[in-house]
Amino acid sequence: MHNTSLAPGEFKTLNATHTETVEIFDLGTKLGMSFPYIPLMIISLIGNSLVCYVIQRYLQNSVTNIFLFNLSITDILTTLAVIPMTAIADIWLNHWPFGAAMCKLVPFIQCITVTLTAFTHVLISCDRFLIVFRPLQRRRLLTPRRARFLIILLWVTACIQATPLAVVGYLPEGPNARCAESWDAHRSQAYTTTLMVMQYFIPLTLLICSYSVICWKLNSTQGRGPVSASRSRMTVRSKRKVSRPLRLLLAVVEAFCAIIIIVIIAITSSTTATSKGELMVKMMIAVSALYAVSQLPRHVIYLYGTVVNWASKDLAIAWMFVVLLSSSASCYNPFIYAWMNQTYRIGFTRGNSRCSGMANVGPSRLGATVPD
Repeated sequence: MHNTSLAPGEFKTLNATHTETVEIFDLGTKLGMSFPYIPLMIISLIGNSLVCYVIQRYLQNSVTNIFLFNLSITDILTTLAVIPMTAIADIWLNHWPFGAAMCKLVPFIQCITVTLTAFTHVLISCDRFLIVFRPLQRRRLLTPRRARFLIILLWVTACIQATPLAVVGYLPEGPNARCAESWDAHRSQAYTTTLMVMQYFIPLTLLICSYSVICWKLNSTQGRGPVSASRSRMTVRSKRKVSRPLRLLLAVVEAFCAIIIIVIIAITSSTTATSKGELMVKMMIAVSALYAVSQLPRHVIYLYGTVVNWASKDLAIAWMFVVLLSSSASCYNPFIYAWMNQTYRIGFTRGNSRCSGMANVGPSRLGATVPD
């Protein structure tokens, strides 16, 4: 009764119906749903490994790079420990073949990686906020040493949050057994809802708020050049016509809409940014936006299935596709880094050259070009 692809805490609730729905998938459907996982895993492993290599070898020991390194490690862990079992157990088999210990370990690891990914994005947004609003204090408040401490604290918190899954998970006796959880449906539902709020909606709210005020600040300071005194007074008077709460509300709406279109805008406008700091902000918004968009359908489908009914072949297929979409979030970031940051592009090229033996490129001071 266990489904490794589900968000932690969802296993018992959903598997009452998924035990039967696995068998109604024909061979073509199974092949179609499982094939995308192969390139997804390859791209994620190679891409995130290159990110770790570039950060470790070429880039400065900055707060931003520490957070990005943790994000890549988390994506690698997801790719190795969660995605393969998702493709095998959820799509092809009607039972859990990996043993009782993995019934506890897989949901535990998945819960950890989801929490780590979400709140690493939040830490990055807080770092960008300090750089924009408190640039001088930021270097004193958020040092690389404190950034490492925050990452360790985040790992400990994620492990504590995931511990109930390791405690209640078990593999029942008998043929075609699937992992189950040894607590009642009410507690399972309460834990699932709490995780959904903690792992998605709270981080999403924090990301929207932080990047909204960052965009508002950058837009308000952009294009300021030498102006006449009369023009300056006119600008001040015109700004007074719009209250600050309204401007902030408009910024929030702008940031929420950017969840859908920010990636295209960021990529097409990356070469025209006025500073490397703005480029880094755009890159981080693009990373966070893609993560938010890839995770949203899974939560929508889950809420729909919980409220309506999971006993539907169409809903089961839809669930498999949204799980694939959420899993694909582990391979987006390297592409964004390569698109929007010249340092990563050069580092990836050198990393590939070293791996293929085509060139012998020594270390360089690429880190000096990365905005902190």
